[in-house]
Amino acid sequence: MADFQRDYDLVHNWGLRCFEVQRKDTGLMLKCSKSGAKKKDRNGNAVVDENGKQVYAKGLSISVWCGYNTCQITPGDYEKQFINVDGQFVIDDWVNEQGETKQKFTIFATKVTLREFN
Repeated sequence: MADFQRDYDLVHNWGLRCFEVQRKDTGLMLKCSKSGAKKKDRNGNAVVDENGKQVYAKGLSISVWCGYNTCQITPGDYEKQFINVDGQFVIDDWVNEQGETKQKFTIFATKVTLREFN
């Protein structure tokens, strides 16, 4: 197997907005989101709505697992903060109460830091 195939599910320095932290016996579960990017057409031009405003792709809800023995994290308050995450992601299917199949995006973090803005 080529090296590049082992690295396809890695994230490095992903900027996320963390809105909830759940403390567990073996680590932290951070509930986060990643904002959608600006939409562009085939020619690379910005897509705008009927009012001339830039159109964004839908954001993504992401769970970040930071195990106490496997994740490098500085103690602090991560709730309602912007963070940077390194790790490996997994996408799982689950069924909600209405019987609809949904997808869950989880990052098993190796490093979590507060985002510093210049």
